[in-house]
Amino acid sequence: MRISSPDRLRDVVERHGLQFATTIAKGMIDEEHPLAISCIERGCRQLQRRLLRSADLIVGIGYDTVEVEYEAWIGGVPLLHIDIEAADVAPAVKLVHQVIGDIDAALAQLAAMPAAAGRWPTAALADHRRSFQMALRPDFIDVWSQHFRDIPCAVTPAPAKDYANTEGMIEINLIALKNGASRGKQVVATGIPAGAAYGPCVRAGELVFPSGLIAVGADGRVPGADQASAFDALSLAGELQGALLMSYMDAVCKAVSVSAANVVRAQYFLSDIRDFAGIAAAWQDRYGRQPHPFACVQVPDPMPASGAVAIGDFWIYAG
Repeated sequence: MRISSPDRLRDVVERHGLQFATTIAKGMIDEEHPLAISCIERGCRQLQRRLLRSADLIVGIGYDTVEVEYEAWIGGVPLLHIDIEAADVAPAVKLVHQVIGDIDAALAQLAAMPAAAGRWPTAALADHRRSFQMALRPDFIDVWSQHFRDIPCAVTPAPAKDYANTEGMIEINLIALKNGASRGKQVVATGIPAGAAYGPCVRAGELVFPSGLIAVGADGRVPGADQASAFDALSLAGELQGALLMSYMDAVCKAVSVSAANVVRAQYFLSDIRDFAGIAAAWQDRYGRQPHPFACVQVPDPMPASGAVAIGDFWIYAG
């Protein structure tokens, strides 16, 4: 898009409350912006199309059909096209108007108009973003299973804001057991509820790797989810969920006949870094002065369960 400043585009979006999606050519407005819908015509495109086709009007600003045609996703929604060139569309696209020429001038006029207000509820858009991000993860697990069905592997998916390239949607870090190792791999039965782990717990050599753990109880509920927001200043969510994650960590340790003192790494992926205060309190309550070998990373929403604030990833030395 050829404009002198991305701020002009952001001003229009925010003034009129325009929910926006990008193509793979990202960068004009942060994808973490509360009005962002995400990238279109990449992963989970049917989910994105359903939302876009529920709109009253699509405004394509600087949209280049070389990347992806309007016809692919717009359905029967009317289109307002604003660009330096006329829209290249099939007759089926409902092109109600187009503004051709100086995009900066068009944005300035839009910014000067009385503010409009979109009718999409904020909660509905938040639910869509959560559903979209969550839909990406089973795709990965399914593909992984197709290729490595007979190879047990501990898996910890975590949401991320940016990747190494603009088209990226996933990056994979691997830890592998070398050929000829004296101790092979084995799946460890832990008794952790199936809904609380992304996959199996695997012993490889002298280390034990449970898959990513989520603070979900046997009843499928996140502890304290209904009350945590009222005690945000006390980091109640972090403390209650941290305590449950540590109980699962203890279950893994018990399954391989070691204590929590053998935990060599405790990594937490948090949607809000402030919740780590509660996790640290839960560790101290449970283990006293025992060192907490933690790493803590803030990641974007959504978490894998409603009300969850953390994913736990633990490494345990089993000798």
